[in-house]
Amino acid sequence: MHCMSVARLKKLDNNVAAAATIDSRSLKLFFQYFKALVNDLEISTQREDIISLIPNIRNVAATSPFVNTAQQWCRGYQGDFEAIGHLISGQNKAVPGTTGHLVEDFFLTSDICKQHIEKVQYQSALIKKVVEGNPLATILSIGCGTSEDLRLNIDLIKGSQIDITIVDADKDALACSMQNLEAIKYNVSVLHGNIYKIARTLKQQYDLVIIGGVFDYLSDKAIIRVLSSLKHNLAPGGKLFFTNIKHCNPYRIYMEYLSDWVLIERAEQDIYRLLADSGLEIMI
Repeated sequence: MHCMSVARLKKLDNNVAAAATIDSRSLKLFFQYFKALVNDLEISTQREDIISLIPNIRNVAATSPFVNTAQQWCRGYQGDFEAIGHLISGQNKAVPGTTGHLVEDFFLTSDICKQHIEKVQYQSALIKKVVEGNPLATILSIGCGTSEDLRLNIDLIKGSQIDITIVDADKDALACSMQNLEAIKYNVSVLHGNIYKIARTLKQQYDLVIIGGVFDYLSDKAIIRVLSSLKHNLAPGGKLFFTNIKHCNPYRIYMEYLSDWVLIERAEQDIYRLLADSGLEIMI
C-alpha cells in the first residue's frame, strides 16, 4: 500500500508539472486526490519525506501569493500579521486567468479562512459588549497582529476613556496596528515582547483579555504558564478569550504540505484540561 501511494503521488507530481492549464473544478478534484494520497502515506511516512515527493505540486501552489507567503514565512514565524491581513482582506493577488489565481481563490474562500474571519468578528463583538457596558473598561489584546477586532470598534471607542493594551512579538505588527488604530491612539498602549515574559510582568487588571491565534503554536506547558499568570490580571467579572484550531482540521494536509503552516490541534477536552490546570473558571 505504501509503495503504491508513493508511486501515485510521484505520478501526480509529474502530471501537474506537465499540465499547461487547469480549471477550478479540476483543481478541486486534484487537491482532493492529493489529500487522500497524503493521508494514506502519513501512516508510515514522515512529513519531510512526503514533501520531498511533491516539489512540482508545491511550486504550482506557490504561484498563489498567499500560499507562497505560507511556504516562506519571511518574517520568521508562522501566521504572521501580513499573511493574516491578506487572509482577512480576501483579496486575490494573483494574476487573473492563471493557475495561481485559482489556487489563491481555493484557499481564500475556504472554510478555514472564513472561520478565521468569523473569529475576528466574534472578538470584535466581545470588545463591543465590554465597551458598551463599561465606559472605563480595560482591554488587553495579546498577539494583536493588525488589531482588526479593535479597528472594527473605532467609532465606539473614539473619545472614550477605554484603556487598551496591545501586545505582539513583532514590532512591525504593532506599528501596523497603531496605523490601523490612529483615530484612537490615545486609548492604546503598546507592549513589545515575548508573551511569557509580558504575562509575568503585567500589573494592571483587565475587563477583557483576548489572545488571538497564539495558542495554535504553543505547547500545553507554555499555555498553562501563560494562563496561570494572566488569571491574576482579570478584573472582577473579567473575561479571558482565546481560540485553538480543533483536532481533525480538514484543511490540515493542505496547510502542512502545500504550504508550511503547522498548527497544534486540540480537542474540546484538551481545552477544558488546560483551563482546569491553569485554575481558570470555564464559561460556555
